[in-house]
Formats: sequence, C-alpha cells, structure tokens
Amino acid sequence: MRQSPGLPVITVADANALYGEGQVRWMVTSGRWQRPARGVVVRHSGPLSPNEHLWCELLVQSSRAVVAGVTAASLDGLTRFDTPTVFLLVPHGSSIRRRPGVVVHSSTALGDADLHPARLQRRTRPARSIIDAGAWAATDLKAQALIASAVQQGLVTPTALSAAVGRLAKVHRRPLILETIRDVSGGALSEYEILFNRLCRRSNLPTPTRQWSRRDSAGRWR
Repeated sequence: MRQSPGLPVITVADANALYGEGQVRWMVTSGRWQRPARGVVVRHSGPLSPNEHLWCELLVQSSRAVVAGVTAASLDGLTRFDTPTVFLLVPHGSSIRRRPGVVVHSSTALGDADLHPARLQRRTRPARSIIDAGAWAATDLKAQALIASAVQQGLVTPTALSAAVGRLAKVHRRPLILETIRDVSGGALSEYEILFNRLCRRSNLPTPTRQWSRRDSAGRWR
C-alpha cells in the first residue's frame, strides 16, 4: 500500500521499523499516539480526519484493498451520493476484517484496467466505481440514479461504463445496468427520465426527444 511519507496513519509494522517496537509501544500507551484498529497506529492523539479514517480502513484490510463504489466515485467528484459508510474492494480469497461503518466486497476481476494508476489511496477508476456502486445500491432506482448522475456530471461516459461491465464475469443487476447505460447513451440523464423512457417502450409509445435546445417565451435558449 503506497502512503505519503508525512501521513500520520501507518501500519504497526512500519512504525516498528521506523522507530523501534519499544518506542512505538510507549508512544501509544502514553497517549501521544493512538491505535484505532489492530495493526494500525496514528501518530497523533486527536480526532482522525476523513482522509486519515479512510487510510486506516484500507490498512486494516488486505494490502491489495482498494477504495471502491460510491466512496471512490465521491473522491473523484461525484456529488449527491455522499455516505458515511466506507466501501472497499479486495481480491477474491482475501481475508476480510469486519469493521463498523465499513462494507468490504470481494471480486475475482480486479485488474489494472479497473484501478486508478495515479491515486495515492488505491481506488477503482470512475467507471468501475459507478458499476460497483450501482450493483451494491439499496434499490434499483438508486442504482439508476447513480449511473445517470455520473454521466450527467461528466465523471464517466457510457462507453467507459460498458467497457467496465464487460470486464466483469458476474455483476448484480447486470440487465438493469446495461439497460440504464443504453438509456443514458440516448440522452436520459436522470432516473426519472429513464423510467419514463422505459414506460414509453413497454407501452409501444414513441420515446421523446431529450436534451433538445429550444427558445422560451422570452427568446432565450433553454
């Protein structure tokens, strides 16, 4: 796991290598440092920042754990879907440590094409993050909203989403996700536009033209 040299959150093993086991033990027992989880130390005694908390949860899990789903998408700029729950992803077969407020999924498909090459906190690329977020969402409507919003906000393209789905042998809600990608490719940029579009198709009604520029009564473009 790559870490910033100045980051307060490190593994106990790294702290022991840097300072010596006795010094680390004394810093923790004296209250100057803290151990928020087994195997992790924080080199200060104050509250953890959101960034430090995320580092802590990553280090608690497998060394190959990555930030994923809506947590990763939010870090890359997705709005409207912030949640205190931290979503992580580990390779299939990794041991998972249960932690409050943390959801850890495993995947047999977690290759370089799905991982962001430059982020210091290892995380999935936006397209994979959105596909996972849709698969892990509490409802179908929430899954559709995530996909539509990610495209509307310019975080991902339908092409990138399709490629991310294609790399996954299994994904929850695959038919719904693929249909939603087709809808946003056609211009539906909200979950309600998607639902209306499907209602038209299932009722054999013509689908409406979307995202069409027009002038209002005052002559301004809308």
